[in-house]
Amino acid sequence: MNPDNIVRESKEIAETYHMYSTGLEVSFLLGALYNNKSNFDLTTISSALQYIENWEDALEVAFTNSKYVLLMRTPLIKSDQHLEFVQTPGQGLYADTNSSWPIRLFSREKFMSNLGKMSEPVFSTYDPKKTFLFDGGIFPPETFLLKSKLKT
Repeated sequence: MNPDNIVRESKEIAETYHMYSTGLEVSFLLGALYNNKSNFDLTTISSALQYIENWEDALEVAFTNSKYVLLMRTPLIKSDQHLEFVQTPGQGLYADTNSSWPIRLFSREKFMSNLGKMSEPVFSTYDPKKTFLFDGGIFPPETFLLKSKLKT
C-alpha cells in the first residue's frame, strides 16, 4: 500500500522541498490549494496551531477537508482566555539569533469547546517530556486524534 502523502506549504517552501523530494513519495504543494474542495483521510497539524493567526479558520478547513484531524503538541492552559505572547529562543536551533515570533497559549476550556463543535474525540494524550511553564504551573503539550463532524 502506498498512501498519498501531501504537504501543504508556502510557495517558497513548497518549491524548495519539491526540488529535493525525488524518491520520497511525498508531494509538496502550495498551501493555498488546501481549501474546502480538498478530500483527505487525515490532516496533521503538529506544533503549529499556536503560531497560526487565523487558527480557527485553519481548523475549520481541516475538519471540512478530512475525516480525521491529528492535532499534535497543542499548548493548553488553565485560563479563561487564550493568551498571546512573543516567544524568543533561549536555547536550541534559534538560540544564537535575534528571532522572535508570536505564540498563543490556548484556554483549555475554550479550545475544547471549539473542537467539540467541529469534531468528536477519538483519543488524546500528552508529552510529559516537552513541558512549558505558565503561571507557576508545568504544562505538557497535548495531542488529539479527532473525527470530523464537518466532513460530508
